[in-house]
Amino acid sequence: MSNKRLNGFFVYVLLAAVLTSCSEQDVCNYNGNQIVEKEDAPAGKWFRFRKDGEITGRVYVVEYDWNKYSVGDTLYCY
Repeated sequence: MSNKRLNGFFVYVLLAAVLTSCSEQDVCNYNGNQIVEKEDAPAGKWFRFRKDGEITGRVYVVEYDWNKYSVGDTLYCY
């Protein structure tokens, strides 16, 4: 494989990994977790959650959920 094709392949894999990891998630997947960080970044709106002392990575959420909850809130979905 030529260097150009190999570099193109790695760029494609990197972009695929980044774009899939930034997809928005349902906050109810984090039911019972506390919001410890909230940010409106150019890439999207996200939270970090804490449960049992463990803090998640960035969890991208829809704007409705981002506006509904604040830092310190604990999520309870019914």
